[in-house]
Amino acid sequence: MPDSKDYIPAEIRLPHGVPSAWGRLARVDPAGCGLVSRFELKEGSGAALAFELGDETFSDIMSRVRSRRRDAEGYFTYELFFTNELQRRNLQLTLARMQGMPGDVV
Repeated sequence: MPDSKDYIPAEIRLPHGVPSAWGRLARVDPAGCGLVSRFELKEGSGAALAFELGDETFSDIMSRVRSRRRDAEGYFTYELFFTNELQRRNLQLTLARMQGMPGDVV
């Protein structure tokens, strides 16, 4: 796993009462994120993420696995896309605010 000091801790919540798992966000944008975890998710599967971004707390951010790969140390690197339009818009506003940009930036 690469140096994790710049990663954002994230809880991975799965359907059907499966216990939560943990990972780290390597990248986040309004469309999706890069996630690193030892927990295995299948391509196409869904998960709800919870994480903090700046001074905002996001929970139950609905996502789906677009792709995954496993490294030599056993970590999975995922590309996830966010499936809820309102949640994507809220993330966009928070990211714009963190960058000092007006919230209307598309």
